[in-house]
Amino acid sequence: MRIFRDIHNRQIRLTEERQEHIENDHPEMRGQIHKIRYTLLDPYIIVRSRTDENVELFYKFYQHTPVKAKYLCVVVKNLSNDLFVITAYDQKRWNFMGKEIKIWYDKEGDYLEIIFEKKAGYFRETENDAVMEKIDEEGNIIGFSILKVSSLENSS
Repeated sequence: MRIFRDIHNRQIRLTEERQEHIENDHPEMRGQIHKIRYTLLDPYIIVRSRTDENVELFYKFYQHTPVKAKYLCVVVKNLSNDLFVITAYDQKRWNFMGKEIKIWYDKEGDYLEIIFEKKAGYFRETENDAVMEKIDEEGNIIGFSILKVSSLENSS
């Protein structure tokens, strides 16, 4: 069994059985287990599962993988502070509610930008001066940005 730490310094275990599943059922992950560690420590984004409130999905983009540039998704379950990896897999694009989205994080600038739709629009202010909404010509929100994202508190 391997023990990893995540960005919140929580211990997350990867059992031999889960590692076998990841490497055998996701052949693109063979020899890539070390990337689980980096994804947990420095994810681009963490998303809570819509179907299981005890599951978090850690995403990180890798330019070089066995199947070209991809996002690695590490799926972690938290049962009463017992955190463990369920699975990990590469995916070409990150989808949210059936739409491809673009995630860009500049660590040095501490700036996060998420775009839901690739179309013309502009950023406008919100009530929070760290958050800007990107809207299209009809006023629909097609993305957002957050300044000083690392200073936000985790509300979960």
